[in-house]
Amino acid sequence: MKPTLRRALCALCACAAALCAMPQTHAAGAGEKVPIGLAAPLSGISALFGQSFSIAAQVAVDQANQAGLTIGGRRVTLELVTADDRGDARSSALAAQYLIRRNVIGVVGHGITAASMAAAPLYSEAGVPMITGSSSSKELTEQGYRTVFRTIGHDDAAAAQAAHYMWTTLKARRVITVDDGSAFGVRLARQFAQAFGAAGGVVTARRTVNDKTSDFNDLLYVLKAQQADAVFFGGSVRQAAELMRGMRRTGVNSRLMTGSNGAADRQFLDITGPAGEGALSIEPGVPAERMPGWKQFAEAYARRGDTPMSTFSPFVYDATQALIAAMKLADSTDPARVTQALHKLRLPGLTGRIAFDEHGDLLDPSYTIYEVRQMRWTAQRPAEPAK
Repeated sequence: MKPTLRRALCALCACAAALCAMPQTHAAGAGEKVPIGLAAPLSGISALFGQSFSIAAQVAVDQANQAGLTIGGRRVTLELVTADDRGDARSSALAAQYLIRRNVIGVVGHGITAASMAAAPLYSEAGVPMITGSSSSKELTEQGYRTVFRTIGHDDAAAAQAAHYMWTTLKARRVITVDDGSAFGVRLARQFAQAFGAAGGVVTARRTVNDKTSDFNDLLYVLKAQQADAVFFGGSVRQAAELMRGMRRTGVNSRLMTGSNGAADRQFLDITGPAGEGALSIEPGVPAERMPGWKQFAEAYARRGDTPMSTFSPFVYDATQALIAAMKLADSTDPARVTQALHKLRLPGLTGRIAFDEHGDLLDPSYTIYEVRQMRWTAQRPAEPAK
């Protein structure tokens, strides 16, 4: 090899070594990328539901990045890493394992309680916090994992407030409970019955229907025979709407209240039509127009995509905001320190104050009673806890 060529190659090798030794950045001025996980049903029958979560979480990430983040003296850029849990236990475990391998600092999700409960032990073992904005069963936080949080009230509290409203506002004294046989529906109806009985009311019958049926003829016969003041239903939105339509068709004049999260939406009215008039639903949070920053959130959401916003989108947004705020409070991207900060967090969120008890539940969740009036869900008033 000629001396001149040898010298040139040596110079090139020295430059390459120097470049390899230089700190690597993902983009000029962008800073170190910090992954945040989002687990939700992004495919299948609940895809729209999950996609709305993804958009809401991305809005929070976008806002944080635009404002600029410095953690531990380093400029960081947040990156949302999504995983499809398909809304079932097996897929949620796979989604959780994927996000853990991606070294996320925390996870927003999962969408439904069954998925969250399957994933929770995996996150706990890995020391990664998870914050759900939609899994409302009390059983989730009763598992005892310190890494589990939620920005939505749990079903036991919703049932108690529904019973309080029935007794004090509707003046109902005789009520029938109906559930769809699911863990969610059974527990919700049971907790309602306990709270209503404690207030002095009488539950004249308790009925369970198959969660796939739309044939309520046997149940409607019982409802018509008893003509209770009200019926409380724990189950899906679709079945709540079918039941309401059947009640009016067969002359059952009892008031129907559903604890189906998300019932106060178009799907219920599309099924019932005019028969939905007078139906009641208890929903988490306050009406959108009373949320501080609602207009800005709605506009940012619309810019991100055309997937309809779900009832839970604001709670998912707040879950993402809480995770980011905890990271800032801890001044660290270490999941263990972020988890510790979440237990101390006090954040004025879109849906209300975000602060958790020792179980990871909200300290003061809010609910609103809605009623169908002239084919529109109308907020009646914030639900009040039983005294």
